[in-house]
Amino acid sequence: MSIVKSIHRTILFILILFFAMLSIVTPVMAEGGYNWTEQTNPGSRNYAPIAASPDGKKIVAAVGYGAAGYIYTSTDFGATWTERTGAGSHVWNYVATSSDGNKLVAVVGPNEGGYIYTSTDSGATWTERTSAGSRAWTSVASSSDGTKLVATVLSGYIYTSTDSGATWTERTSAGSRAWYVITSSSDGNKLAVNVHGGYLYTSTDSGATWTEQTAAGSRTWFGIDSNDNGTKIVATVLGGNIYTSTDSGATWNEKASAGVGWGMPSLSADGSKIAVAKTFAPFGNDYIYTSTDSGNTWIEQTSAGSRGWGSIVLSDDGSRLAAVVYGGYIYTAYNPNLVETPTPTTFPNATNSAAVSLSVPTGTTLISSSAVSPTSIANDANMSYPLGLVDFSMTVSTGSTQTIELTFVTDLTPSEVTARKYDTTTEEFTDVPGATITHTTLDSKPALLLTYQITDGGLLDQDNTANGTIVDPVGLATVSSTTTLQGDLADTGINSVLINLLATTILIASLVTIRRYNTTK
Repeated sequence: MSIVKSIHRTILFILILFFAMLSIVTPVMAEGGYNWTEQTNPGSRNYAPIAASPDGKKIVAAVGYGAAGYIYTSTDFGATWTERTGAGSHVWNYVATSSDGNKLVAVVGPNEGGYIYTSTDSGATWTERTSAGSRAWTSVASSSDGTKLVATVLSGYIYTSTDSGATWTERTSAGSRAWYVITSSSDGNKLAVNVHGGYLYTSTDSGATWTEQTAAGSRTWFGIDSNDNGTKIVATVLGGNIYTSTDSGATWNEKASAGVGWGMPSLSADGSKIAVAKTFAPFGNDYIYTSTDSGNTWIEQTSAGSRGWGSIVLSDDGSRLAAVVYGGYIYTAYNPNLVETPTPTTFPNATNSAAVSLSVPTGTTLISSSAVSPTSIANDANMSYPLGLVDFSMTVSTGSTQTIELTFVTDLTPSEVTARKYDTTTEEFTDVPGATITHTTLDSKPALLLTYQITDGGLLDQDNTANGTIVDPVGLATVSSTTTLQGDLADTGINSVLINLLATTILIASLVTIRRYNTTK
């Protein structure tokens, strides 16, 4: 055997093993691009309601439908869970959350009769709201900032609150009916609710007045959800079809192609993505179905299994999904193909005029953006800003959390910089918590990508007010330490375990080749 053939075979062996390892570490995408995960951490329980923050990171789920239990929360896309006992053990019927996941609201099931409970610390502690009375609550919804709440009663009235549940107003204009599920726009102004054996009703003034929407008919309505601005609505019929509206409920389209017998639906922020189970716990087992074209076509998510699904919730962009099983586990799913690509704004930095690109999420509006020279602001001790800073403001859903991406053209590496926030009021700098810095390119030039999250009214918002506007001066500072920062490994795009395996394989293959070469000499 010639040395050339030996080398060729060795190289072929390396490539085959390399791609075999890739197949092991690469997630297998389920139907429709969703990668499903069974979250066994909180245990197998009779889960019923579920809600999540717009990005899908913070999730709240509860036990219900004839089974008493606790509320559970997660802050890492469902990977780990905390049992929240502060509100007690109840038959929970519905839960809702603010955009930042801090303000939660939950109602006791209609067969139990009880109070509304609210939390302002992500479920750590709870307040029993007695002002609305002990009633057969069926559902509850929240505005993005958690201040406006609306709840429904089975064979009763609709109740609204504008102070995070401290006080409630009984809304009698729509009458006393078998209200079942209610949904809210992000600002809390537009509401939509269904009657279990009646019509759909909508409101544009936070529940003060209501319009009976007769176009979809009187049916055994079961679930309902609306998008962020309340213009698009999806509703399901028990033992019937799915109905959608694109004009806040004035007219409706029957999605016969979806089949019959549906549970609780969930809608993305733009209304184009829908997720719903074919049946609803505890009435039987079936599959979850998803749509990316407003319900015209559907994909059966068979890899998640046929189960007694309870409530389902989609992230704003539809890329993340969480669902609960009655008598089973909580499931989460991720589809990277549905992650919305923001439209960047590019301008020169204030130090050497190299390009800076700012990307904000779809659904937000960039009001202004500008490069800031470090010489025009206070000094940051032991830090310098060779790329300057960026100051921008944007409009968002009140209280919402947004992901910001800033790309700086530079030859610097992630280990040489850190993300810093500048406060124009105190003239002080602080680190940006949770920020990641990775290698990328911009206009075919080497660059650094800074990614972080900012909440309206939160720590990084300059105006410190949840008012629908985010102001954020931020930049990359050079540091004296050579300590590797978060995100340094991410620039390779390859798992570190895979790199080590590949290196070991190459070393072994090289030794084999050398040995064969010495043997043939």
